[in-house]
Amino acid sequence: VDVKWSGAKLDGVTDDTSSFQAAISATSSGGELTFTGTALISSALNFANNGVTFSGKNQYASVIMQSNSSAIAINNTGMFNSFTRFSIAYSASTPLSGATAVYSSGSNTHVSQVIVQNCYIGFHFTVGTGQMADNFQIFNYESIGVLFNNSNDLFISKFILNAGDTTKGRLGGIRLVDKA
Repeated sequence: VDVKWSGAKLDGVTDDTSSFQAAISATSSGGELTFTGTALISSALNFANNGVTFSGKNQYASVIMQSNSSAIAINNTGMFNSFTRFSIAYSASTPLSGATAVYSSGSNTHVSQVIVQNCYIGFHFTVGTGQMADNFQIFNYESIGVLFNNSNDLFISKFILNAGDTTKGRLGGIRLVDKA
């Protein structure tokens, strides 16, 4: 399913949050949701269904631009969901606490071939088991590149983490806390 069926403009100007959320909510378990273009969003895209693949064409042709400097971009609570081949960027020059590109409390989440730019925390995996991230890049993060907390069975490989300068990334590139 392409998100355009729900009215998403993908022009980088129109707020596509409600169109994306309608498409996400309509995607059944085991379904795939795709997009090409620049989606401007103003709040989190919430993935509650299980077994959903959310993918772009590639990291340069498929971009999610979060306009809220203190909001999550992707909020995953479902299990066995996959996020691949797109970029996430925050429009604010200095994202605030809460500006987490991908937040997942669902089990068996897989993030692959995703580029994140200008966030507070790149990926935050919590509570679930089987959390996976590979072939990704996170640039200009304010606090932490990848945070795992209270999670078991973690897998991370083939990545680039670049805080951007010596004042950013003060809590680390990869941080394991609370029984991770």
